Formats: sequence, structure tokens, C-alpha cells
Amino acid sequence: MVATVAATPSSPRTPKHIIRTFNYKADFEDLKDICANVYGGTDYMPRIMHRVAHDPGHLVLAAAVSEHCQHADQDRGLEQLGQDQAGPIDAIICGERRGGALFLYGLRVRESTRGLGLGHLLMEAICRSSPEVDAAPPALLLAPDQPETGPSLAAIAAPPAAATATASTGAPPPTAPTSSRGPAVAVAPPGMPQPAPRPSPPLLLSHVVTCTTSYNPAAQRIIGRQLRGPLCEVECWPAGAREAYEEEWGWSWGRCLPEGAPNMLDWIPGVRKVLEADAEAQALLPHWRRAASEEDLRGAVGSLLYDARSSGSDGAGAGLGLAAQVLQPLLWLPMPYDVWPLDSPFVRRELAAGNVWLCTVPALATQPAVGPGPGRATKEAGGGPPTVGEPNGNDQASGGRDGSEVVAVMLLTYFDTLGRVCAGILARDNAAVHAAVAHAGSLQPYFFASILRNPARAVPPQPGGEKKRGTAPDPSFPALYNATDGYRDFWVYGRSFDEQLQN
Repeated sequence: MVATVAATPSSPRTPKHIIRTFNYKADFEDLKDICANVYGGTDYMPRIMHRVAHDPGHLVLAAAVSEHCQHADQDRGLEQLGQDQAGPIDAIICGERRGGALFLYGLRVRESTRGLGLGHLLMEAICRSSPEVDAAPPALLLAPDQPETGPSLAAIAAPPAAATATASTGAPPPTAPTSSRGPAVAVAPPGMPQPAPRPSPPLLLSHVVTCTTSYNPAAQRIIGRQLRGPLCEVECWPAGAREAYEEEWGWSWGRCLPEGAPNMLDWIPGVRKVLEADAEAQALLPHWRRAASEEDLRGAVGSLLYDARSSGSDGAGAGLGLAAQVLQPLLWLPMPYDVWPLDSPFVRRELAAGNVWLCTVPALATQPAVGPGPGRATKEAGGGPPTVGEPNGNDQASGGRDGSEVVAVMLLTYFDTLGRVCAGILARDNAAVHAAVAHAGSLQPYFFASILRNPARAVPPQPGGEKKRGTAPDPSFPALYNATDGYRDFWVYGRSFDEQLQN
């Protein structure tokens, strides 16, 4: 039997639907119809749904036509359906347990029923109700996340077949066996900590988070009724040049690039020139190192997301942006159209593989700010390369080891959702963005980056403010964006489970 929530229509035009759990056998053909024209017919949802629907760390809800329901129990607001009686579905939404957070994604509504409120009903149901326990969010009923929960990923620490040596040693990297979950990849070098991924202990979820693109006002309205936001805007690089590069060098899904493809940083005109012109970014390059442990990574991410340098004992630094205020103390990294908490099996797996990098320097005397140009102002009024790592004379830790200042954090791995090597980056400022892109290019010949700049004080985006291709340069952007088509891309929303929004 399938427990289902009787949906209350949000408007007189809403058809009679119930919200119930997705049944893969009964609903998959409907799902394919719903997704047929999404992303030009290339939607990833049908491709991943077999795994998602059978993963105990996922909750998939569907809006089904209620005229097929029987045995209604109006007193409890629940209806019971036999699996063979499940009516056709017109919409779905997915929630995945990621450590202590529930990540929502995959909201899809059949074209013929759009505008009738089904998206609102699904979002409200997954955020606020339970099919089994009254007044409890369904997320609290999800099984603790398993080691393999998450996208199909393969750990990488050095370039695949197209490259023959690591940037640090020049020696050919050892090669891991071909994985059914990704291409043949290089393993972390000897001496790196290799803790085995383990299931998280049972815990209640603290936050619900999601994201959507800056150009999807319908999704923004649906999400905004249940979650706070938009909280911040994640940027992506590169855009049009990436498409041209893939076409030129024969990129294919899941296989990355053929041997002999040039490094993307050399192929895209102007990239090397911009990166090498940023003296501060160049000075940061020797300071990259792999995260040594979960504690090391948590301290680094916390310092960037919540500005540990200026925080008090309660961890709330002065002048924090809306994202920091709403999501604290959740520790997370951006990936393309995605949010990954540090306590998720995915991040732990990548940390164990040596694919999480930190850029740390001795604590600086002044606090940086995102501003025009390639980086921050130079130390000398007359110009010249800036001084990186000047001590500030105090012992206050800022997330790095030995009181060092964290400049950037980067997770670089093959990401199956996009079928590409992707970089998720938290960057203190524009120079840190340039340093992260340059470092990623030294490890992989091709990647797609999602970047959150100055995360502790990120300004919430405004509708219509996204950078579109061909527009005038943005003086607040890193010089790399303006020279090679970086862009504002997706918005992050969220709230704690303790917070109830009034709609």
C-alpha cells in the first residue's frame, strides 16, 4: 500500500490531485512524457530515476489524478492506494538526504497541467507534511544516507588519459581500474589519507535547500513560497567557449575528452593572458594543498561561508550576508546546479580520494573585499605585485591550519549529472577565483566550474540581474569572466526545518 497526502487545491483552477510517493513501475512512462521536452529532450531525470526511486536516502513525491483513488480517510487527510491502482501522474519532485540536509530537485510538471498549482502542492508537501507521521516533515523519515548515495561519481586527482603527469611531481599517476560508475581515473598519490566512506549516524535533518536558474521565474515563485531566498547566486565558467571547445575536440557524455585534446585554458583565447596578468592570483598558486581531514575541510569551509575571522563565540560574524544568516551552521560546497553538505557521503568520498583542495596563506593584515579588476588592490600605491600572506600579528584562527587564512576551497571531480569534470569553488575574492581556475587547469585539461565568491557576504541576487551573453562587462566580475564569458547562473534557497514560513 502507498500512503498519500490528500492535496488541498491552492486555487479553484487546480485539478483534483493527490500527492503520493512515486512508483517506478507504474509511473515511469508518465515521467518520460512529463520530461520529453525538458532541456530540448535531454532531461536527466528519466536516466537517473531507477537509482533514485530505489534509494532509501531519496523521497520522490508525485501528483497523481485523484479520481483513481479509493478508500479515502478524510479524518486523517490520507488515502490508501494499491500499487496497481495508482493513477497517472502529472508532476514529481525529489528530495535527497545529504548528511544533515534535505536537497530538493527535479521538480517537473506536465506541460498540459502547468499553471494549475501542482508545483506549489508538491513543494509544500515535501517541505511540510508526512505520509506516515502527522505534522512531521517527510525528510525526517528518510533513511540515513548510504555510502553510495549521490550522483554516479568517479574520484579523480589528476588528468585522465589525455594527460600523462601530475602538476606537482611530473610523474605519471597510478591508474584506477575502470569503474561502472564513471571512466577510468587516477587515484590519489601515496600518503594521502584514505578513510573508507561510511554511513552517517542517524540524525535529524537541520536544513532544506535547493537551487534554480536565474532565468526560471516560475520555479523561483514556487520555491520562494516555502524556502527563504534567493540567498546567493552561484556563477559558472566558461559558457559559450565551453560549447565550442566540446564540439571542436569531440567531447562525449561520460567519456570526457579523447587523448590529445589541448588544455582548455590554452585553447580559449585570452584565458592564460588574464590569469597570468593577475599577480596576486599567481602568488597564491603555490599555496594549494589537499584537504587533510574532515576537520581540516570543515574549518576551511566554515571560515569562508561564515567568516570565522570576525565571528564571536556564537559564530555569527558582523555583516554576514543573507545566505550565511539563514543556512548557518550548515557547511556546504557548490557544484553545478547543486548544493553538497560536507557531511554527505559524496563529499566524504571525494575527500578520501584527494579531490578536495584548499588554498591557505598566513593570515593577512587586512580583510579583502570583492571589487573591480582581477583581484584586490596592491599593497603599494604605485602598483606592482601584491604581498600574499603578510602576518596580521594576532593568533585568531581563520579556518586553516596553524591560524592561516583560507583563500579558496575547490572540489574537482567527474560529475555524472553533467557527464563532465566539474569544479565546485568557494572563493574569497576575484584573485582567488583566478587562482582556483589556474589550479584546476593544472590538474585537468577540461572542466566546468561553479563558483561562489565572497560567500560570507554574498548579496542576494535580484530578478533580472543575471549577466546575459553579449552584455557589457561587469566591473565587479573577475577579469576572467568579462574576457571569456563567465556568467551569473543559479540561485540558492533554503531554511532550517525549525523555521516555518507564513504564506
